Amino acid sequence: MKPSFTFCQATRSIAALLLPVVISTNAAAQWSFSGTNIFNTNSGNVGIGISTPAFKLDVNGPMKIRSSLQMQSGIFFDGPFSNSGKRILSLPSSNDLEVLSASGTLTLGGSTVRIISGEFGNINIIGANASDGDNGSSVTINSGTGLIPGNILLSTNGAGNVGIGTTNPAVKLQVNGGNVGQVSSGNLGDPAAKWSALGQPPTAFPTGGAYYGLFSNWAQQNFITGLLDNGTKKDGVIAWQDQTSASPTVGTSLRIGFINGFGASAVFSERVTILANGNVGVATTTPVYRIELPNIAGITGQGRANAWVTYSSGRWKDNVKTLEKASEKIMALRGVEYDWKKENGGGHALGFVAEEAGKVLPEAVTWEADGKSALGMNYDAVIPVLVEAFKELSREKDAKIKALEERLAQLEKTSSNARTGALGAASSPGASAVLRQNRPNPFHEKTVIEYALPESFTQAALFIYDLQGKQLGRFDIADKRSQRVELDGNTLAAGLYLYSLVVDGKVVDTKQMVLTR
Repeated sequence: MKPSFTFCQATRSIAALLLPVVISTNAAAQWSFSGTNIFNTNSGNVGIGISTPAFKLDVNGPMKIRSSLQMQSGIFFDGPFSNSGKRILSLPSSNDLEVLSASGTLTLGGSTVRIISGEFGNINIIGANASDGDNGSSVTINSGTGLIPGNILLSTNGAGNVGIGTTNPAVKLQVNGGNVGQVSSGNLGDPAAKWSALGQPPTAFPTGGAYYGLFSNWAQQNFITGLLDNGTKKDGVIAWQDQTSASPTVGTSLRIGFINGFGASAVFSERVTILANGNVGVATTTPVYRIELPNIAGITGQGRANAWVTYSSGRWKDNVKTLEKASEKIMALRGVEYDWKKENGGGHALGFVAEEAGKVLPEAVTWEADGKSALGMNYDAVIPVLVEAFKELSREKDAKIKALEERLAQLEKTSSNARTGALGAASSPGASAVLRQNRPNPFHEKTVIEYALPESFTQAALFIYDLQGKQLGRFDIADKRSQRVELDGNTLAAGLYLYSLVVDGKVVDTKQMVLTR
């Protein structure tokens, strides 16, 4: 039995055959031709893999471009990010991928922007070269703003290095051909600007070699920490430089200390100050001397060393002569004990009053500008005066001892006859008086002086003298039976003494005794 078609079936069959032709004819009518160019100027969209295109060209699926792609607007990706989507990439078999803007600005934006090279590929972000002698294009990478501003992060996944000015960095960050700088005003290298740089300084620094290190500038006032290479040797440098004058000079001062606290509450505590003239202050900010500590009693204002060595060679001295009347100078000095004022640390001490000492030894005292108040005193300057004073007193003492020895010799000679007569008196009654040596001698506290007197005399006494001939004691003998005197040494100072027995106005004898402590 042969199949039969209804009218409806026949209509559908004809429509199925004609519809593609109609659509094709209608689609073709949307396109225009100009030589080898094909273009569409209608207001609709073209979809590939999608029936409702939302853009002029809406492709649902991968797209392969074998040559260059030029856009006057942006490239937009829809849908969630995955390893297979939202990417502009070059395949391993292709050349490197280059994303550039020949003129104007190339912007890559989004909550997260990733530029990923292939397994063996490179990523190049390049500003266009100038072809007319003008400046080349710049490449700018900005983080986003917000309540918490974003960061710019360069990550090498822990293994690689970052190079600026080099394609083969040897360390985590290597900068070649220039400086790493931070500018708060003006430009890096502008002498009037505020900047810091790591590398070589972008402005002229003092002669003497090349400087490398960290440099901070504030309107031609520079702080340097780094290395000075003068071709023959390399020195570490920490320096402050002031270039505000016509020729570079050293800075006002270099201050070393600690910062306590943070932000507006931070406080800088200065500990060491180096002035432009070379004076160094430790815990004082205005050193007048080459090295100066504060005027505070105790360890805060003191230094300590195994020894201090003073320049003293005769090669550096003229008009050298021995001090005269040194003992007079020492006698005129007043040694004192005193208490430091509270603001100067307190505490008890021994020394001199500099203003008083300056009247005797002006060479030992340094004065304020008014010439009235003393800044300080060089105690070492007293030592040579003490040495010469000791020598003067020694010579004086030796002369006195010699005179006393001569006097004693004369006394011994004068009393020799008396001693001879005294010896006879010791064996026969009525003989002359006798003076015996004290016992013990030397003595520590007490000693006994024995003597013998004639049977008939009017007056007798025992006298005690020092070596200068000064009488220190007298013992009158009224009892003719008396034969001894006990002397208490506690009333005398340790030393050598003389004692004499005088009977009826004549010296019987003189002897020496020694008192010790």
